[in-house]
Amino acid sequence: MGVGTFQQPDFESQGGTAYKTAIDNAVKVCSRIGASFAPHEQDTPNMTIRVDAGDLWVNGALVQKAAQNTGTITAPAVNPRIDRVVIDAQTGTVSVITGDEDASPDPPEITDGKLPVCQVALATSTTEITNDLITDERVAGASSGEAFAVNGIYSNLGEDPATELGYGTWSSLGNLYGVPSSLLLHFDGSGATFVDSSLFAHTITAYGGAAQSASQSKFGGKSLYCDGVGDYLTIPNHDCFKLGTVDFTIESWVRMDNVGTNNHIFYCFGSRGVDGFCLLWYPAGGVLIVYLSAPSYNFAWTPLADTWYHIAVCREGTNLRVFVNGVQIGSTQTSSNDVTSTGLLYIGREEVDIYYMKGYMDELCIKKGYAAYLRNFAPPAAPYYETCQWLRTA
Repeated sequence: MGVGTFQQPDFESQGGTAYKTAIDNAVKVCSRIGASFAPHEQDTPNMTIRVDAGDLWVNGALVQKAAQNTGTITAPAVNPRIDRVVIDAQTGTVSVITGDEDASPDPPEITDGKLPVCQVALATSTTEITNDLITDERVAGASSGEAFAVNGIYSNLGEDPATELGYGTWSSLGNLYGVPSSLLLHFDGSGATFVDSSLFAHTITAYGGAAQSASQSKFGGKSLYCDGVGDYLTIPNHDCFKLGTVDFTIESWVRMDNVGTNNHIFYCFGSRGVDGFCLLWYPAGGVLIVYLSAPSYNFAWTPLADTWYHIAVCREGTNLRVFVNGVQIGSTQTSSNDVTSTGLLYIGREEVDIYYMKGYMDELCIKKGYAAYLRNFAPPAAPYYETCQWLRTA
């Protein structure tokens, strides 16, 4: 279809030929934007949505995407649900964000890097998606390339947006949560070469056969595996591990091979019973033990072997809470002591009695100065990451 000069169609003032010409020209002018990524039912409706061809302006280049279909969308099991169809702001690839079932459902949040296409209202009885279930919510002229004007704020994983987006001059506003992670281990590397993804980039040394394994993982396809006999990691002492008297959060996914033996998850002491911190599964007492300098705190817990658990130790003010899979175990304890150590940080080993962890660990994160969890929560559904904010200055 060629271009046309826009003239508003008006059947009261335009004759037959002029009116038809005005309609054709208006359609030509509007179709490139109006038809771009338009959502609609299939020719024979089913549980997918057709998204028409569309165009994006990405980093100074035109990206043209052919028509595409969503994957099969399943009907809710108990209550109605609203899903969202989105496209990737860089590639134009379509995907579906699944909402939560509820008697009065709300649409799910649109994740970073996505642009809205439509909402789809689903009932438990839905067997085909028709146009009456689809609500178009495209943004006319949406562009990922110049989405952030001067003085605009952009959030990402720590890389200068000039590199990521391909334009602009940016100034860091710091970590989104006010403090960077003291340690952030995804355990997705190769063998015994470990990378700290926090801004501190700590050096990690592996001992024994400690390595990243593809046998089990929570996210990313790999995790740390320690066999319980001499496998562990160490990290040099650093001020960011001296938690002091401030708020902090220590969390990780853990999958123990054997719940009938002691499993030391992490340990950082200069002198045990005097300083530092430690997390230990102690089967004889059926407790998860948290050492914070001299005091120790016991939290009753009965884990299963070969099962992934998200464990979070969180101090807010003087309130110490421990969560397993997002649910607080035991009561809130009082902790006001100075948690400071001059020793190495051990992962998978206790240094004095030489206890090791036997099993897998994924996504270990330590944050000093930030209490992430004050009440029950949904366990993380994706890897941890550093979210930084940037201001576009030019």
